[in-house]
Amino acid sequence: MARTGRPVADTSQITVRVPNAVLRRATALVELLSGKGYASGRASVFRAAILHGLDALEAEHGIATKPKRNRSNDPRRAHK
Repeated sequence: MARTGRPVADTSQITVRVPNAVLRRATALVELLSGKGYASGRASVFRAAILHGLDALEAEHGIATKPKRNRSNDPRRAHK
């Protein structure tokens, strides 16, 4: 079942401005990813992009600060 209601206690809400071209790219990914078992919605796409980007930046700079992911809260996977 999809999660509804208030967000998990260990989360923070942020606001960012992105170019319209980036927004269109995220929108295009929503349908593609939702068909592959990922959570659908632009917010989920942006959360996944942030996690992938942070992983890449940390690896690029040799930073090992990434905590173990709780798979049940991973926005890259659809909630059942």
